[in-house]
Amino acid sequence: MLEKNRSSKSLALELGISLLSWRKARTLFKTLLEHPLWNNQRSPHSLMIDCLYLVVRKEGYPLTINNFKQATVNLFGISTQPRPSDWSKTYQFIIDEVLD
Repeated sequence: MLEKNRSSKSLALELGISLLSWRKARTLFKTLLEHPLWNNQRSPHSLMIDCLYLVVRKEGYPLTINNFKQATVNLFGISTQPRPSDWSKTYQFIIDEVLD
């Protein structure tokens, strides 16, 4: 499962994401899961991908949704598409707290 550090680090490496950026995504992931208002339907696997995607967009990495889909197929044998738009507006205050 992607919620384990090793797997999410592997995804970050596959996409060329720095360790510092991965740590930011991991912090956002944990903060969201532990927040008392969090009640989203995304699986931990999908949520970590969403968090990585939010970080790379904020930091200006030239990565697309298709890059993430291909990397997840390469690593895990199944395509997972980042979809933070499903929940990010509701929890923007948490994203801002962690990433700003």
